[in-house]
Formats: sequence, C-alpha cells, structure tokens
Amino acid sequence: MVGAQALRFQPQGVAAAGQGNAFSAQADDPSAIHYNPAALSQVKGVQALFGTALLGGSIQANSASGTATHGDFGGVIAFPPPGHSYVSANLAALGLPRLSAVTVGLGVNSPFGLLTRYPADGPFNTAATSAALPLLAIKPTIAYQLTDYLAVGVSADVYTFAPFLGQGTRNKNRSGRESSVFRQVRPLSSTERRRGLAPPSVSL
Repeated sequence: MVGAQALRFQPQGVAAAGQGNAFSAQADDPSAIHYNPAALSQVKGVQALFGTALLGGSIQANSASGTATHGDFGGVIAFPPPGHSYVSANLAALGLPRLSAVTVGLGVNSPFGLLTRYPADGPFNTAATSAALPLLAIKPTIAYQLTDYLAVGVSADVYTFAPFLGQGTRNKNRSGRESSVFRQVRPLSSTERRRGLAPPSVSL
C-alpha cells in the first residue's frame, strides 16, 4: 500500500521554533492558542502575533530495494510559505474588569502548508510525483484563570481548505492526473505499468 500526503509543519510560533517546539509549559504569548489554550490566561492586554517561515532544502525517499529518490518543496523556497496569525484579548482590556479572569483568542495557521515534489522519472512516478494539503486551521480559544496557579482553556479546531493554496489534497502522477482529498493506492500490475496507467484510488 502506498500513501501520499503533505508534510506537517510543526513550528507555529517564533518563540516555540527557537526552543525546538518545546513551548507548551511556557506558552506566554498569543501562540498559546496553538500550544496550550489554558496558558492564554497569562497573556495580558490585547496582543497579536504574526509570522511565517521561509523553508527550503530537499527531501529523500528510500525504496525497499535501497534506491534513493530526492525531491523538494516545489522549488528552492516553499511557496506559499507556511504561516501563522494569533490575536488574544483579556476581557479587562476590552472594558470588562469583572471578567478579568477571562482571555479570548483566535488563531489561524497552515499546519500542512507544504508541497512535496519528486522527479517525474522517480521509482514511484506512476503513483505520485507531488502532493499538497492546502489546509487552514482556525482556532477560536477561551481561557479562564481559576487561581494564581490554575487555569483552564478550551480551543476548537476548524479546518478549511484555502482557495489561494489550492483545493483539497493534490496527488499528481507522471501522466498529470490529479486526485483530491486523500488517496490510497495499491501497487500496479505489470500490465498496468506497461500501459502507463495511474493506480486506482479511494477518496476519503
């Protein structure tokens, strides 16, 4: 069984990226919306955090026989680059002092915003030569400070495909055919390979 999917992009905040993504316990800026919703209660006033990552390099896949195939992220620099945006507000800062224990926030990020691309003459070119998951995660969040040492938080994950990034998961094979959403494929028979057919797929 062969599966094609986009790579998950873990760093969703500049401080977290600088700490190897070990940020949940600290989470003292608006990116707490992503890492630890309860910790949003320690973010004072009204704050906003925006960022993106310029990512480049190469990727490699090794077959069972040991053959290495090199690919990239669609170019020297991944485009559009994965990004994140967060806005938080303590309700006291919005003129509601009796609700000073409540902090609300909204985050938008692209957890899978990376295109992966492999050579058209690679060993699995009849299955896939590129894959992308142009997904946006929208995260409304609310946090409540119970005591000086205890807070609770609730966050929802609303996923939507971004029209400016594409539509659904795109898996393109050597013949240029594309499938959307998710695709699972079985190995091709020798007859199918001679005819240059794409493997059968299942959309989920």
